[in-house]
Amino acid sequence: MENHTNHLGSLIYLASNIRYFQGNPKSYNLTPDMFTVSSMSSLFKTGLLSMGLKGQSFNSLVITRNLMKTHKGAAKRWRKSAQGFKRGIAGRNHGNVGWSHRYLNKLTGRKEADPTHVKHLKRMLPYH
Repeated sequence: MENHTNHLGSLIYLASNIRYFQGNPKSYNLTPDMFTVSSMSSLFKTGLLSMGLKGQSFNSLVITRNLMKTHKGAAKRWRKSAQGFKRGIAGRNHGNVGWSHRYLNKLTGRKEADPTHVKHLKRMLPYH
């Protein structure tokens, strides 16, 4: 196991050095426990099995933190404002030669998100 120490550093956090809480820290009883490869999450298990560490146990606490991914299509179209989410008005990018200025002026500016879409936008844009 000593020759795999460099690889394990990126996969396993030692419980004696790092504590990660989501919520009330008093409700967690984090002590170093014995974890085998079979009790780890699939991502760590795949990485450890590829290094030939099947069946070995580690005196450490494995802490995984799942990040929510930003929906890139929504991030390019929507911006977070104090009142909610806003976007540009569609229909002004090309093919505007025959249209009147009055109609084209209606297509300028920003639109607020519909209240029924705000929940979906918050889920697609978690860090905005």
